[in-house]
Amino acid sequence: GTETYGYTQLWHAKYVKSYLSIVQHPRLGRHIAAQIFGHVHAEEIRTMENAPEGAGPIFTIGSISPVYYNNPSFRAIEYDG
Repeated sequence: GTETYGYTQLWHAKYVKSYLSIVQHPRLGRHIAAQIFGHVHAEEIRTMENAPEGAGPIFTIGSISPVYYNNPSFRAIEYDG
């Protein structure tokens, strides 16, 4: 993933490659209803490049800290597992 404000990579390349091999896999990726990430200082909904059909969105959750002049926030997520 890419950081919203500085557009820098958040993960080392070897971890990104491993992660994408799972979420972009044609058989496995379509079973992932959503991806939820925190500590990015902004609320966003993203889509994944090369996502398999049926793959869910990517949600980034804002921080509680008012760094970068954002409004502090939190999100409660409920899902059926």
